[in-house]
Amino acid sequence: MPRYFFHVRRGQVTVLDQEGVELADLDEAVQEAARRALQIMAREALISLPPSKGMIVVDDEEFCTLLELPFDRRVRFQASPALGSRIFGRGR
Repeated sequence: MPRYFFHVRRGQVTVLDQEGVELADLDEAVQEAARRALQIMAREALISLPPSKGMIVVDDEEFCTLLELPFDRRVRFQASPALGSRIFGRGR
């Protein structure tokens, strides 16, 4: 199974995911990115921080960026993994 890395970018600072996660395909990676973005947004809301302008950056095993998922309300429309990868994904 391929390994995907989920980095968190806020402005010019990026926190790198050093371990990554093995997932079946890009659709599962999109779902995982959306889950992580929602988790970060919920945590910020709990402590009354204004909405972040960051994003989750998903890289493959060769550290090529596959998609960038911003922390905004579009994450909530993640009804279909295939649809999500078309909306947020970037081709190689």
